[in-house]
Amino acid sequence: MSKKRVLPKVFSAVLVLLVIIFFINAIVSYTGIDTKNLTNPKIVVIKLEGIILNSDKFLNAYKKFHDNPNVKGFVIRINSPGGAVAPSQEIYRILRKIDKPVFVS
Repeated sequence: MSKKRVLPKVFSAVLVLLVIIFFINAIVSYTGIDTKNLTNPKIVVIKLEGIILNSDKFLNAYKKFHDNPNVKGFVIRINSPGGAVAPSQEIYRILRKIDKPVFVS
């Protein structure tokens, strides 16, 4: 094969790979958490979207807010078809231990 034929194929493959990586990153990293302006009493909304494969994002979001005295409660918005049992159970246990009002929708 000549270099003229190989170069467009390599470029196309790299471009497709970058687009796929971008979309996967966008889906995985989206949490919908707003950490701005927590000086007044607030209700924190934590969004769980997509398949639940680990509880890391929920744990990180919860840890950011659970000790803040201005946070008066949590709303957990779940849009998930399901997922793994262990992370779901871990999220459930944390929700049961929260000493502030929690609403799940």
